[in-house]
Amino acid sequence: MTPYHTPAFRRLSLFLCLGIITLTSCRHAMPDPPVAEQIQYTDTISGKAIPDPYHWLENQKDIHVLNYARAEMNYATAYFEHISDLREMVRKELDQRGGYSANTENSPAESDTCWGPGKKYLALTENNTTVRIHQTGTDPSTDRIIFTETRPGFSIDIAFSASQNFLFIRSFSGNMTETRYLPADFRGQKPILVQPCEKGHYYTVEHFGSDVFWILSNDKAPTGKLVQAKILNPGKKFWIPSVIYPDSTILKDFEVINMQYLILSEQKSTRASVRIADLTAIHNPDKGNRIGFKDPDGEVILSGYEQKSGKALFRFSSVVTPLTMYSYDLNKDKLGVRWQTKVNGYIRDNYGTRILPLTTKAGKNVPVTLIFHKDFENRDGNSPLLLTTEDCLGVYGNSRFNPAWVSLLDRGFYIAIVHLRDDPATGNDLQYEQGLADCANFLISEKYTSKGMITASGTNNGAMAVLDVLNNQPGLFKAVILEHPFIDPKMIVANPLKNQPYPPLLILSAGPDDKKNGVGTLKTMAMLRNDKTDKNLLLMSSGTPVTTDEKGQWTKPDFTDQITFILSCYGIE
Repeated sequence: MTPYHTPAFRRLSLFLCLGIITLTSCRHAMPDPPVAEQIQYTDTISGKAIPDPYHWLENQKDIHVLNYARAEMNYATAYFEHISDLREMVRKELDQRGGYSANTENSPAESDTCWGPGKKYLALTENNTTVRIHQTGTDPSTDRIIFTETRPGFSIDIAFSASQNFLFIRSFSGNMTETRYLPADFRGQKPILVQPCEKGHYYTVEHFGSDVFWILSNDKAPTGKLVQAKILNPGKKFWIPSVIYPDSTILKDFEVINMQYLILSEQKSTRASVRIADLTAIHNPDKGNRIGFKDPDGEVILSGYEQKSGKALFRFSSVVTPLTMYSYDLNKDKLGVRWQTKVNGYIRDNYGTRILPLTTKAGKNVPVTLIFHKDFENRDGNSPLLLTTEDCLGVYGNSRFNPAWVSLLDRGFYIAIVHLRDDPATGNDLQYEQGLADCANFLISEKYTSKGMITASGTNNGAMAVLDVLNNQPGLFKAVILEHPFIDPKMIVANPLKNQPYPPLLILSAGPDDKKNGVGTLKTMAMLRNDKTDKNLLLMSSGTPVTTDEKGQWTKPDFTDQITFILSCYGIE
């Protein structure tokens, strides 16, 4: 390899041609972008009459809406065919690397269907609002509806308890939850409420045996506390505290094994740990063991217990460590590795990560995780950077490690993850938009990157934060990716995007097939096509980071379009 073909030279060349999108691929003629028809309509929002020429896009069953969505998808397909050489190169990289783990060994049972003991009864949810019970061998028309969530904005999910003795029905909306339960044999009684929902109160319920529920709650404990409650009197006024932290340690999850051991998943200063406590001496902190992990921004997933071997199982991953299954021998206090997801060509020691302390203009402390390839670590302000949000993590088969990011790190990108979540230490809500903008400007001031060198990416609420910053500071970003943004079709009309230039933008959406977010996305696309004052890329693709096969089983996610889009926007071949 000559010096002119080294990664460092390619990276230097990149900076000399910034702003130019080089498309040296098998070129196909690009069609004109689709344009949605404007039909006169006036909507009333918050008592104010507002023109909404794209109101017709809210009818997801209208063939014209479907045709517009297909036209947008086809336009994105044509673009990626236009740069097919680059896309094929990225696809081969990702396929050869592998590294996604769909291993669900000992995962908790939570789904839209739950079998009762002996598979005599099946519990199912419909439309995220209704639970019905089906008896095996009977006509589905005779199924019994046991619960319907009627409150606007609430959804439900169902799960069996670890003991398999109870079915839990959880209702949730925003930052509040409530749980109902009934015996797993689905006897004729109605589900019983544990604790009514309260604004800001989030709690989960588990049963491991005996006559008590274990409840993880943030009531008067922003970092989480663990309580017990008698099954016959589960309400909050009867809760008995079991674990309350005196410091900033966050309680993420818990398990009880044989009513003897309590396993706690903890996090402090972005570092994850597992605590194993003997329930016979729970008030003696010296009797037990804590297993810590050095990687910042790691996560532990408790994964059950092997009765025969006497080993507790848990999985760990971080942004630089692939998903790893550990086993812990409770009798011998011995930790072992069961397996680790293989990532071809990935050498962990080549990559670094650190936590950057960011204080927003509002005075909030927001941790920022920075990931980098050690060969490209520098602070000259010239590095390309992917800025993403916490929402983008945890969608890679229960792993925080995303092997697709290696394709960026190996080309000299920094990756920064801003943790825009509610502050567990204070219980205060962070302002997503301002926090994201403050993070971008902080990274620029610290010379990790510069204005116009940042690709911003967000999922769900994080995508909305990116969109807000984009609307107010369009020149801050080189490119933007919005994954399944929660765009309210009414609010986007009441608070429209500005008539101004925007950087290249890729929106990942299922279009009309996305019953919850498709309408808002389509209207946003139509408005941007008409109102933005530049000729930069605007694409809507059906790409999604998590997919399932025809049997509903988790399959390998595909980030080919996202990585290809990012590289093309920087002129990287």
